[in-house]
Amino acid sequence: HLFPLCALITPNIPEACEIIRLTSSPNDAQHSFEVNDVPSMRRAAELLYSLGAKAVLVKGGHLPVEDSGCVDVFYDGKMFREYPGERMPTLHTHGTGCTLSAAIATRLALGDTLQQAIQFAKNFVIDAMISAMQHPIGTGKGPLDHFFSLRKPLQMKSFDVKVYLVTHSEMARAKGHTLEDVVTKAIQGGATMIQLREKSMDTKPFVELAKRIKRITSAHNLPLIINDRIDVCLAVQADGVHIGEDDMDPVVARNFLGPHAIIGVTVRDAGHAQVMQSLGVADYFGTDAIFPTPTKTEKPATRLEGPPTTVACSKVPVVAIGGINHTNTGTVLEQGVQGVAVVSEICAADDPKIATERLTDICDTFRAGKSLSGCP
Repeated sequence: HLFPLCALITPNIPEACEIIRLTSSPNDAQHSFEVNDVPSMRRAAELLYSLGAKAVLVKGGHLPVEDSGCVDVFYDGKMFREYPGERMPTLHTHGTGCTLSAAIATRLALGDTLQQAIQFAKNFVIDAMISAMQHPIGTGKGPLDHFFSLRKPLQMKSFDVKVYLVTHSEMARAKGHTLEDVVTKAIQGGATMIQLREKSMDTKPFVELAKRIKRITSAHNLPLIINDRIDVCLAVQADGVHIGEDDMDPVVARNFLGPHAIIGVTVRDAGHAQVMQSLGVADYFGTDAIFPTPTKTEKPATRLEGPPTTVACSKVPVVAIGGINHTNTGTVLEQGVQGVAVVSEICAADDPKIATERLTDICDTFRAGKSLSGCP
């Protein structure tokens, strides 16, 4: 009764043989079925699949070493796939099966395909076994080192606020674009950083959207920042969050996300920037809206007088936002900010790639120390 509820079952060879025995009559040939090589593993997978599971992964750790080595066999009713693995000279094998299935379930929850999840889980188990050999835990057949990744030195992803896209789904839809299309075209046009901002979206669709955007940014090795929502950031393993004035305390955000997340903080003026800087948690500052903007109607624009004083007292990059477009980007950059964050200029553009290219050209020209005369 349970098998039809399973997306995947992961028996080892003795377990597979016992399940086949228990679900067959004594007169059936498979009642005494034995598995001792890859062809018989394939047959076992077929028999187990016939019991109702959507897919089967027969683990080959019990195969004779001299015959087939260590290989797992996958079957989903359509195809077989073999996952070869290295036998590890270690006693730290306790819990390998549970760890494998738990890792597969975790990766499926994060949006991986079943094939991707299995490969990730196998790699995870191998790394955990290797680490347990280097950092022994327990005695005898000790457990794996499930926390091996914490022993690895972590680094914050490098980032550049030069052309920083802040998304707006409604603007994109109004132009007939999906948000995925806008992000992809913006990156093609030179966007250096993406912030996913969805103030009114429920958590489940927000997470699903963030997963899709994360695949795009990861493919281009660009950071994905989530606006305000630490839970969404953690759920999709985004690179950081942006905290507005009325959002969560940035110190709490840092405590949740750890030292390697990118945390941006909106500051209203130089004094606020100094206070935030004293906390030591912000990796970049965003200004309040410089010019009037439809996305920040609740607050008056701060005008151009604000950025130079904020930049002067800041030890982290400052990015300007609010009503910025290709006609005023040069003027904004002249105030000393390291980049421009834009919403409607890209999300509401007929061609987000061309819109981003215009901004990128202006920023590159400014950074090269060339005159902006002739630029919009």
